[in-house]
Amino acid sequence: MSDPETTPGQPTPPSGPEPLSPRLPEEEAPGTSQTIDEAIRVGNYSLAERKLEQYRVEYGKTPHYLYFMSKVKLGQKDYPAANELLKTLYFQCPVFMADRFDYDQFKKEFIAPPLERARTQWAQVMALLASKDQPEKEHREGAAEETAPDGTAPEARPEEAAPGGKKAGLSVQERDEVKKQLGKVAADYQRVLAIEPRHPDALAGLSQCCSEMGNAEEVLRLKERLDLVPAYWEGLRQKRAEHTFTEAKKAFREENLELSNRILNLGLEGVPDHPALLVLKGEILLKKKMFKEAMSCIELVLRRFPNHTEAARARGKIQAARFEFDFDRAQELLAAAEDLPTGSTSQVNKAHEALDYFLEALNYDPANMLALGGVYRCHMLGNNPLKAHQALARIKDLDPHFKVPGPKIRQKTREEEFMPDPCFVATRLFGARAPETDALRRFRDRRLRPAAAGRLLIAAYRRLGPALARLPGRGPLLPALRAVLRRLAPLVDPRP
Repeated sequence: MSDPETTPGQPTPPSGPEPLSPRLPEEEAPGTSQTIDEAIRVGNYSLAERKLEQYRVEYGKTPHYLYFMSKVKLGQKDYPAANELLKTLYFQCPVFMADRFDYDQFKKEFIAPPLERARTQWAQVMALLASKDQPEKEHREGAAEETAPDGTAPEARPEEAAPGGKKAGLSVQERDEVKKQLGKVAADYQRVLAIEPRHPDALAGLSQCCSEMGNAEEVLRLKERLDLVPAYWEGLRQKRAEHTFTEAKKAFREENLELSNRILNLGLEGVPDHPALLVLKGEILLKKKMFKEAMSCIELVLRRFPNHTEAARARGKIQAARFEFDFDRAQELLAAAEDLPTGSTSQVNKAHEALDYFLEALNYDPANMLALGGVYRCHMLGNNPLKAHQALARIKDLDPHFKVPGPKIRQKTREEEFMPDPCFVATRLFGARAPETDALRRFRDRRLRPAAAGRLLIAAYRRLGPALARLPGRGPLLPALRAVLRRLAPLVDPRP
């Protein structure tokens, strides 16, 4: 059984100049922490307690108060109280304890030794019992082969049964030794439980020990305690994750991505599938343009919680950002390829590089006409007319009237790059210079803009248009919208 007290992931000490947990400011309690620290260092724990009480009255039970109080309890050898204080700090103040390893050191010094000693002694007892059990087993098997005169197996002799349920192969002296060793095992497990009453391995080990000693009543009591342990530790881990999320979100809002990432990793150590932490990590990775890693975080959440609203929203943001990144990069590479000597190896290689980015973009928006047009042009530059024809056929299937942009007009393929009031949706559906886009633009400028109500509609479209233009191309919405606007454009065109 894993031990949540002795095996949690230890936070890595911060490598940067900015510590995760701030020190006690001088202006908060001038000289107080130094006086307490000095009193603890010289062993004057009564003075330290008085100073800490004064600090508590003025500032409350802050993390610094709990931290120094745990040192006092350690000095007074009150290990259960020290354990509770350090445990509270570790799970409820994870940022404060990020670069303080007192809780891990405490467990290593006061819990691990008796636990390991008990495990070693238990293994020795089991080895002794196993060594005595094998000859007895062979003896019983041999006796079973013998039959009485009447054809029945002989009854076991009373002296072969060991008193108290012990192995029959043990001598009286060996049984006394086993009993003595089991007492030592139980005592070490009880030492651990005196410090941490909900230690799962200590409870399980003591239960096995009591079972071997024949104490059924104590076994039942220990089992009841053990049944409550997983929920207790899981609750603490969830609480630690929630505290780290709050602090990481604060750093994220302040655009401190590195600090935010380091903080939320503290929570993910205990709860690797915490949905809020994973979504926030995905948003951090998105800002760093680490799209695959960001999507992995979001997909992990959606596999467990398919209807998680924040994760679904984050996935949409990542897909849109990945499309924009791949499309922009593809356009840059395509423009660079068109500037190279026609038919040269360097032009073909650059076109292939651009093609990879266009295809990546189409993974997120398969019906994007501009990306498909880019694929067509890349195949043409790469001397692959068959695939260029296939790309053109795909374009015509989606929109027979779409005009594939020719070379050297990269700056005119995305209307928002050169127009102050772009038609986002029409540009996405038909292209920046398509007749339908020009007709809708004229309707906007000649009919809507002169009227106050029209200007309100234009302002609303500026806010909603980009989101509509980034709708996924896989669904039925974009083809339906394209058909409606194609019929509507001639009707609203104010051109004489």
